[in-house]
Amino acid sequence: KNRLGRAFLELFFKEMFVFKTLQTDPNFGNYRVQIDADGEQDKIVLLDFGSVVSYDDSFIVPVKQMINGALHKDQPQLIKGAVALGIMQADFPEQVLQDFSELCYLLVEPFRKNIPKDYLNAQGEYLWGESLLPKRAAKHAAKSALSRYFVMPPKEFSLLSRKLLGVYGFIASLNGEFNASNIAARYLD
Repeated sequence: KNRLGRAFLELFFKEMFVFKTLQTDPNFGNYRVQIDADGEQDKIVLLDFGSVVSYDDSFIVPVKQMINGALHKDQPQLIKGAVALGIMQADFPEQVLQDFSELCYLLVEPFRKNIPKDYLNAQGEYLWGESLLPKRAAKHAAKSALSRYFVMPPKEFSLLSRKLLGVYGFIASLNGEFNASNIAARYLD
């Protein structure tokens, strides 16, 4: 389950930052797992390409900026990326920018090295299922959406968010227990 979860997360990062093409319908019916008898070459097989979006660097660069800003709790960097994507405006009140930053800090929780101990097992590995990250993120996002400053994000960003939460949900359903900071770092540096 952990190897499969890592592979699914790795696929997400490859789609986003290498292929720059994302299959954005991450429901369980769109994937199959092909098990290798030797256990060495298990594969994730994607069945449905009905919802695919391609990105260029004008989108990828600010997304990386946002993620890196969130990972390092560098709010100015995070907001600069969000402004470039049209999600935030630099002149929004500080509380609005802080609320958005807090949501982003939450979304990158599995990619941090300093994860809250409540979400780690005895070996110090992230508990994807027990963390309830998709639920916590959805609750925070719903509260933020009530703000009069809420701006509907561009379709490309909404599809990216949908995919990321689907990946989190997939790994959580496996009750994966692994750290992801090394996976993220390969694609964000």
